[in-house]
Amino acid sequence: TPVSILANIDSLDDLKNTLAPLINGTKKQLLFDIAQIRQDGTHYSVQTILQIIEFGGIKQAVATVLDITNLKKIENAFYESEAKFKSLMEQSPLVIEIYDINGLQINVNRAYELLWGFSATRTLHKFNLFASEEVTRTGLLAYVKRAYNGETVEVPIYKFDSMGRTEADGGG
Repeated sequence: TPVSILANIDSLDDLKNTLAPLINGTKKQLLFDIAQIRQDGTHYSVQTILQIIEFGGIKQAVATVLDITNLKKIENAFYESEAKFKSLMEQSPLVIEIYDINGLQINVNRAYELLWGFSATRTLHKFNLFASEEVTRTGLLAYVKRAYNGETVEVPIYKFDSMGRTEADGGG
């Protein structure tokens, strides 16, 4: 049994405003994630789905409550891990490029901009590994395909157009 509910409802008016869409029928259900404290002081999280049903001609509120404490712990660990990755990526002196499953460049770090000498906006969401003439011409496409198939590959030294004449403005 919770001793206190930590929610964004500070008054009766807040509660009425929160429940209004359910009561006036503009929403069929309301979803709340609520942090609670047990009598022993331990914290836990629940997700509550609140619905209005009619039973015997009388409208009644039904709440379905699910303990999501472990889910919240996993979610928090994910956010912490994501923050660490972003920090590592931005602080790395090595060039890091991230591509989506279709070969489209979706993220790069500052080292990328320093190496190529132009802003990432010039290639981000424009450059595609699989459509790039230069990646094909230099023989890198075979390595890219192997990497996309889950293989660890070691790319040989190659000469790449540092001016990005054929690629940087979305041509590849």
